Amino acid sequence: MLAPSIGDISKASAAASGIFKMIDRPSMIDPLLDDGKQPEKIDGHIVLRNVSFAYPSRPSVKVLDDVSMDFEAGEITAIVGASGSGKSTVVGLIERWFDPEAGTVFVDGHDIKELNLRWLRSRIGFVQQVGPINPFDD
Repeated sequence: MLAPSIGDISKASAAASGIFKMIDRPSMIDPLLDDGKQPEKIDGHIVLRNVSFAYPSRPSVKVLDDVSMDFEAGEITAIVGASGSGKSTVVGLIERWFDPEAGTVFVDGHDIKELNLRWLRSRIGFVQQVGPINPFDD
C-alpha cells in the first residue's frame, strides 16, 4: 500500500527540507536585545530614502528598487497599489521585520537600525484595508 506513494513522499520530504532550512535560519534582527536608542518623544515622521529590497527567499526579484517616500507625522497616509507592488514590504521595513539591501529608513531623523526594536514596534501601527473602496459610494 505504501509503494505507490513513495514518489509523493520523496517530493514532500524534499520540499519540507527547504522550508525547515528557512525556519532554522537565524534572523539578522534580534527583537529581544535591549540595546538601541529610545527617544523620549516621537512625532512619527517616517522617511524611506533610496530603499531597495528583495526577500531572502527570492533574492533575484526586487520588490523595491531605489524607492523614497516621506510620511508626515500626524497625517493619515494610504499606500495603494496592485498585489505584489510592495505595500506590505514598506510596512515590514518600517517595523523592521526586514532591513533594506540599500537605503535607509528614518523615524524622526533617527535611522531605525539605531533604535530599540521593541520600543520602535510598540509605537508603530497600521490598519489594513479590507475589500475594495469605491470613491463614488456615499
